[in-house]
Amino acid sequence: MGGRRKITKDQEKEAVKIALDGGDPLTFLAKCGINNPPQKWYDIKTAVKETDPDTFAKLPLRIQRKKEPETPEAPLPVQDLKLQPGGNYRLSVETPEAPAQVPEEYEFTAIRHKNFGEFYFDHDRNCIDWRTPEGDEMTLSVDGWKRFFKTAPALIKRIGVKL
Repeated sequence: MGGRRKITKDQEKEAVKIALDGGDPLTFLAKCGINNPPQKWYDIKTAVKETDPDTFAKLPLRIQRKKEPETPEAPLPVQDLKLQPGGNYRLSVETPEAPAQVPEEYEFTAIRHKNFGEFYFDHDRNCIDWRTPEGDEMTLSVDGWKRFFKTAPALIKRIGVKL
């Protein structure tokens, strides 16, 4: 699995312990250098389910993510204060530079929506992982997502929800 960061069994056990104690194992996994903590957490949970079903049953269904405190934006630097006709002043500020273009050798494989969560494309497994803001995860192959989107309206209608 080229390029994937590995962690020790002790670190995996620590992630499980953190989850059992009500903490956020995804943050722990990120601190361990895991590039895709939701996928690693899914892999760990799958292994625990197979090897220790009793512990798996105790794992929380949702990971409560703690939002990072927002850092206030730095004030824009003032270039000058100009007197306008009528005695009013206008601030003239420096405009930040446009973000640099991403080189062509990079490709985007993840995106986050503030209400729906994060979506990742795993090239190795040809699947798309979706993690909700609450920490729930769903993984389907690309073909699985296509079938899901085709059948979802009928499924939703079948359970009595009008769209």
